[in-house]
Amino acid sequence: MKLFNLSLLGFVLLFSCSEKVTEAECPAIMCTQEFRSVSVLFKDAAGNPTTVNDFKAVVRRTGKSIQAEPVDTVNFKGYYPVVTDGHRKQLSTTGDTIDVSAVHPLTNQKKTAQFVVSGGRCACHIEKISGPEEITFN
Repeated sequence: MKLFNLSLLGFVLLFSCSEKVTEAECPAIMCTQEFRSVSVLFKDAAGNPTTVNDFKAVVRRTGKSIQAEPVDTVNFKGYYPVVTDGHRKQLSTTGDTIDVSAVHPLTNQKKTAQFVVSGGRCACHIEKISGPEEITFN
């Protein structure tokens, strides 16, 4: 039974990483277990948090949409995830521009903003370089 368990463990370890990174490609660094995300708060003209329609976050360099997990709309109304650590491999180490857009559900006003966020395959976490904390509809 022990031999079977050891064989199973070896098999799992062998196939658990879909992308192999050698030591020469990435420097040896110590990463924390925190999970970072960049989000934006949408507000209506009165300054109240608001839900939006057609929220999109697209990496300009690749043209690919980022599909982040939705934020709790009850406790964090108006907050939308732009990018998380789960997307760090899709970003460059020098920073990528992420185009964000959303439409107000009542007025159909569309707002856009740009965020610059770095990441990369060897990075532990994403890092916000620039971008607004909140977007207000008129």
